[in-house]
Amino acid sequence: LWIVAHHQSEGRGRRGNGWQTQPGNLAASLLLTLDLPPAAIATLGFVAGVALAQALDECCACSEAGLRPAPRHHPGGGFQ
Repeated sequence: LWIVAHHQSEGRGRRGNGWQTQPGNLAASLLLTLDLPPAAIATLGFVAGVALAQALDECCACSEAGLRPAPRHHPGGGFQ
């Protein structure tokens, strides 16, 4: 099941951290039922991101395609 939004203002990520997208960005979720150990499932988002960045670079020469780490939330508040 794919769920796609043109804009997301109340997103929740890992550990319940909130986030939002700017108009024009892709906000999507994919629901899968897999028979894999939880540790393997936890890596699938990163693996899919790497594969997408590589595919975009190869087919479109998108030098801007890439991955960035998720922002880290600090106990005192705010993100880095």
